[in-house]
Amino acid sequence: MKKIVFGIIIVMFLALYGIAENHQRVQRQWGEWKEQTLDGAHPEKPGFCLYCYIKDKLNGDSPNPITINRVDSMCGCPQCVIKLLPYDDFSKKEVEKLVPQLQKMFDKWLYGYWIFEIIEPAKLTQNSFLKERNRYKVTPILNYQSTLLKDNEVIIGLTHKDICTNIHGVKDYGIVGISRPLKQVCLVSDKRLKDKTLYWKPILHEFIHTFYGAKHCPNDDPTCFMKDAKGHGDFKIQDKLCDSCKH
Repeated sequence: MKKIVFGIIIVMFLALYGIAENHQRVQRQWGEWKEQTLDGAHPEKPGFCLYCYIKDKLNGDSPNPITINRVDSMCGCPQCVIKLLPYDDFSKKEVEKLVPQLQKMFDKWLYGYWIFEIIEPAKLTQNSFLKERNRYKVTPILNYQSTLLKDNEVIIGLTHKDICTNIHGVKDYGIVGISRPLKQVCLVSDKRLKDKTLYWKPILHEFIHTFYGAKHCPNDDPTCFMKDAKGHGDFKIQDKLCDSCKH
């Protein structure tokens, strides 16, 4: 009996040692290569940081360091939980229909890991409404969204209402979307979109502003997702991130 117990203890010790050694190997490689990515070096895993690549090789799993409400702090890949907040008559069913498209396009065009969640609908703040223009000022709405933020989250407000801000030298200028760069909040309206199926494009645009802190396309390329829409924009011909906006 003692020999069996002793044998079990030895097996458990070796298993724990193996796990610890495996983790240390990942950490050693991570410490050496944190800032590097695999683009070009390993075409089979483009875009993943070396930590993810090594973890994948050691564990035999697909790289996926992010799960709902949890972000792997050792991973160098951009990652966050994206919370979609529908306002007023923007129904939960509409958001549910939008999510697969957003997941597909974010995965296609952006470097990182994204988890989409839908949060309970809210009312647009009354102090944001401009009765004379039938528009909603964005500042109070973004302020409200900021109060809901938690770590490793971005909140994207969705609305069918017309929204506005002071921009381009015009007071209460009608816009499609707005964000606060690196502040993790943005708001996007489909009111001015002729083709509602392209709604994911201004959402992608504003997310890039608020998450990466990127500016508008420096080339003013009409086919680039980051071109300034100036309140209308031809989203139909936008089909890429130009070379300048990829970096």
